[in-house]
Amino acid sequence: MELGLVLRVEINKMRFSAKIDLEYKKSFDLEYDSYITGLNNLKDFSMTDMSLYGKVDRNYSTLVVKNDRSIFQNVGGSVRVLDFVADAYRDLIGHIFETKSKAGVRMPAEYISEDGTSKSSFIFNMTPSIGLIEPRQQYSNDLDVLFDFYINDFLRHKDTYKAIKNHKDFVKNFVNFSLSNSFPDGFCLTMSGYMKRKRVPYFCTGLAIKINNDESQQANLYEKYLKDPNYRFFANAAKKYGFLINKNRPTTIIANLASSKMQEYMSGRGTFYGSNPDAATKNGISSPGGLGHHHKYVVNEHGDGYTVDVSHGPAHVHQIRNWEVMMAGPEIKHAHHLEVSDVFGKYFNRTFNNEIESLRKQIYFMYKTYAELNSYVDSYGLDASGELVPAPFYRKKIDNVAFNNTYPGKFWLTYYMDLRISEEKVFMEKQKYQKIYKMALKKFAEGGLTLAADYINEQLAKRKYFMSTGPNVGNQLRQTGQSHHEVLAQYFS
Repeated sequence: MELGLVLRVEINKMRFSAKIDLEYKKSFDLEYDSYITGLNNLKDFSMTDMSLYGKVDRNYSTLVVKNDRSIFQNVGGSVRVLDFVADAYRDLIGHIFETKSKAGVRMPAEYISEDGTSKSSFIFNMTPSIGLIEPRQQYSNDLDVLFDFYINDFLRHKDTYKAIKNHKDFVKNFVNFSLSNSFPDGFCLTMSGYMKRKRVPYFCTGLAIKINNDESQQANLYEKYLKDPNYRFFANAAKKYGFLINKNRPTTIIANLASSKMQEYMSGRGTFYGSNPDAATKNGISSPGGLGHHHKYVVNEHGDGYTVDVSHGPAHVHQIRNWEVMMAGPEIKHAHHLEVSDVFGKYFNRTFNNEIESLRKQIYFMYKTYAELNSYVDSYGLDASGELVPAPFYRKKIDNVAFNNTYPGKFWLTYYMDLRISEEKVFMEKQKYQKIYKMALKKFAEGGLTLAADYINEQLAKRKYFMSTGPNVGNQLRQTGQSHHEVLAQYFS
């Protein structure tokens, strides 16, 4: 199968999946809505705000669960989730089994369905089937498909590859491609963009557990689970132990971080969600950094603040965002951790960390691989008399050092900002763009690319929130004869 077709197949899979989800949603008739009345922990995770659940923090900064085995626990077989979620799940299952043993006929193992057939209650055969889906692997797979499409399909269109003689040609062409309408919808180059896509499941957060591996159509799910006489007990038990339920997948439970019960399980693991009464205007001492020193620090209830002192060594200050200590500067690369952390700080990393450097590495290795596999180009050109003659050439190879010298940090910062604007599909006036860009350059000079990326994503998050779930919900600001984005842009001048 040619690679262009592979990409089209992948895109069609996304569209089909989205179509199926839409069909599921449309299938919820009045009978369904009437049935779930009172089950207020059933949520529609296809909605814009819920589709981001567990993938952004309270500031709408994009998150990715940490790649740290110590924060996960198995709940059955190879199914694993975050440790506090596993604690809650085990207690939920214990409660269900205890109730089953005491309820007797009030919780029947068999029941007669509306069509007169005998059915087994799912609650007597509950098995975790899906937990954490590693997001980095999914992201990497997407990039492989995307890069293959670019190299083997896009560059071959109209023989574009013949203009790629060196790394400069390649980078220029790829940057233009990634910011153009030719870039396939649904794909993202950055993890920040990727994690916000609806097709990235909540299983990538470590917060969700699918019970029973059932891919039935929605009507069948309704018949199999929601009409099960024990389902209402299951839903209420899930709520009691701090879980939400996906309205479209009746046996998929997701940790409700705002639940007081789930927060008890977080507390048992040394973390919290939201405002910690002991952390308001908190003073503390950080862990030793890589240089052997530590800092005193001050943070507010949201985990934002700064370091105020250093035990020894060169004087420097770290910004603290969401309980995470940022790099002090490009020349002082070391990490610190705080003595307290909320759930986002302990279990998740914000995706912009080292994201610009990762982008640079991706493009370098893409050209390196391309030049090695396609070193000789059988091309033609015109001689002095205008005749077509063979003009073959070998693509120039380049090492990592020379590549970095060609494209300094400022280049990647500029490209990153344009790329993230494109991925988020936000609009801003030229004057505002330049203002943000200048401040990003200042952040880069003060603290390196990660601090600059943090600022860029913070600004974009404000606009994205405003455009989707904020004051403009329902497109209330749309005006006849004026572009929707142009209207929105006025609010950020």
